[in-house]
This record gives sequence, structure tokens and C-alpha cells, in this order.
Amino acid sequence: MKKFFNTKNTFSILTIIFFIIVQIIFPIKTFANFDEKDKMTDITMVENTTRNSAGNIIQHILNKTFYIKNAYSGRYLDVYGGIATDGTNVQQCAFNGGNNQKWYIQYNGDGTFSFLSQINSNYALDVYGASSDNYANINIWSYHGGDSEKFKIYYNNSVYKIASKISNYEKCLVVENRGCLDESNIIQHTYNGSWNDLWILEPVSVDVDMGAKYAMDNYDQTVSAYPRCEADCTNFASQCLLASGIHYQDDWKIYRKNDTYNTNINSNYKLNYSWEVSVPGPWLTAPNFKNFWSSRISNIYQLRGSEIVNNPSLAWNLPISQGCIIQMAEAKNGKVADPHHTMYISGYVYDGTNNTYLLTYHSYDTLAKSLLDVCKANPNEYFLFLKMI
Repeated sequence: MKKFFNTKNTFSILTIIFFIIVQIIFPIKTFANFDEKDKMTDITMVENTTRNSAGNIIQHILNKTFYIKNAYSGRYLDVYGGIATDGTNVQQCAFNGGNNQKWYIQYNGDGTFSFLSQINSNYALDVYGASSDNYANINIWSYHGGDSEKFKIYYNNSVYKIASKISNYEKCLVVENRGCLDESNIIQHTYNGSWNDLWILEPVSVDVDMGAKYAMDNYDQTVSAYPRCEADCTNFASQCLLASGIHYQDDWKIYRKNDTYNTNINSNYKLNYSWEVSVPGPWLTAPNFKNFWSSRISNIYQLRGSEIVNNPSLAWNLPISQGCIIQMAEAKNGKVADPHHTMYISGYVYDGTNNTYLLTYHSYDTLAKSLLDVCKANPNEYFLFLKMI
């Protein structure tokens, strides 16, 4: 439940102003680039990043449980067979929600972290044989606190590098041969700045600040685990929901199959060729997204843009908060048409007169825009409020 802006708002007015300055200064990108190694920062040293203000990143990761997704393939770090024994292999697989894909990130107090399997928390992610070599296998092993079970976590724009202490942090977790298939193996290898070297941390329990971080970090770019579509709003909003801890279910999911089509995807052929996704489906289209979630969430509210402009409290008093979705739909023949645009609520703002939501979205690559401003520009549109959490 939301409270008055001054007590509920994670994002300060000064920070929102800073976001606007960043949006003006930095050029628009369609795909993020990690060729420069110095862009990754030790997470224990990060207090505030240049692109979000939900506080110290480490507070959202320290001693919490995550699904860990490869930022290239879109598949998850997985303990083979769900068996907790010394030497059980670690691979990547499609999301299944089981304990074999859940990892408790334990802070060791020395700048390193251990990843404890939730099959049995007495077992930790481990570099086999305590090897510092490239291609050393990653498995789980009885937790002993040695260097083969300690890792540093580096951060940039809501993706993470996981570097092993046993290699003096020169090598990191990667998917062998940039594999996109289930059961592709996980090894350690010298970091080269590719998407295959990076991971997305998705909280097992909902953390809306992490969703907001993801939205603001990537409002003008695309993480490689996802395509960049010509109409990208619902794709991007779905990514933000995942980042906040709302997990794959039924047809609401997407995985990479190959590297042929990444950006400017404007046909079902390209999607089917390079991506494992339901087409048409709830991941990519605004109407299908609404239809999919309407039976899975508690409520959908609707107001006309002009109503919100004339009385902002109508929207503000809805049981909607950061981490929820707002869609836009035209009025046709006195009825609400299918939605055509999807936006993620990334925060709140008080403009000196009214409280309102801040919306971040793709297709128009927009960062933290006031709902009131969107309504003023679209007074005849209907705004659908989807209570996701």
C-alpha cells in the first residue's frame, strides 16, 4: 500500500532531475555494450549508480535468494538433476522455479560472496578442483568456505559479473561456447566483456526496487537476453517485472535460440528463428499481455486521461504502486479498445501540487515520465492500471 509521496518515494526529486540530465547528455542506444571492462564495478563499492537511486545495490542482494539468469542465453543457473552431492554439475536450463535454480547469496564479510544451493544450503557453487584455469568446471560442493567457493560480484546496468577468488578474480562464470540450449555447461573463463560473461539476478521474493533499477538502467538500451522489437513496450515492461521477482509462467517467457536476429525485429519470422517465444503471445503484445494477466492478478482499473488530469487523486488513490503496469487504450464507439502501449511504474513524484506515478518505457525510450504529463498529452485515451503486486 502506498503512502504520501514524502514517505513512500524511494526516488528523490533531486535524483529525478539527475535522471533527466542523464537522458539529455547520453546518446540513445538500442543495445547496451560491455566491451569496456572498467564499466563493471565491485558491488561492495557501489553506493549509488549513475542510472538509479534505489539505494546501495548491495542491500538488495546481501543474504537473499535469487534465480540467476545468463544475460546472453536467457537461461538459468541450474544444479543438474536437483541432486545435492559433491561434484554435481552446474549447467543452464529454462526456468522451472525449483530449488535447483535458487541460490542464496551469502556475504562473507571480506568483499566476497558464496552462492548456496537451495536444494541443500550445505552445498555451494564451487570451481572444481580449486583450479584457476580457463575452462575449469563449475559444480556444487560441500560448503567449506575456501577460495574455490568465494566470488566477487561486479555490477553495471542491472547485469552482474561473477568472478572467482581462486583465479584472483580474473575469470568469471560463463556458459561454455556461448550455448543457448538447456544443459549447456557452466565453466570459468577470462572475462572478455561479452553478454555470455554476465548474469541477471532475479529475486525469488518480489523486490520492486530491483525492477525499478532495471527499468531506469535500461530505458534506452536492451539486455542481450531479450530481443529489441520494433514495438518494444510490452517486451520491456515484462523484463522489468521479471527483474522485480515476478517469474515466468505458462506462455509468458522468452529465451534466445541463436544470434541471428537481435534488434529491430519486426516480423514473426525473425522472432521464431532466433527466439523461443509464443507468437503472438503475452510477452510481446499489449492486448495479449492484458488478457494473460487479467485472470492472474487481483484487479485492473481504468480511467480516462482527462479524468486523471482534472482529478489526479483518482489515479493516486488506486491500490497501485511501484512495480505495477499502466497500459493505454483508445476509446472506440464509446468502448475501451484493446491496449496499444505498456508502461512500467518505476517510482513516484510530487510536482508541488499533486502526487503521481513515474513511468519508464520502451518504444519511445522514456525515463521516469509523470503520469500526469502522459495524460495531458493523451486526454481521450483510457489508462488501464494493472495491479501486479
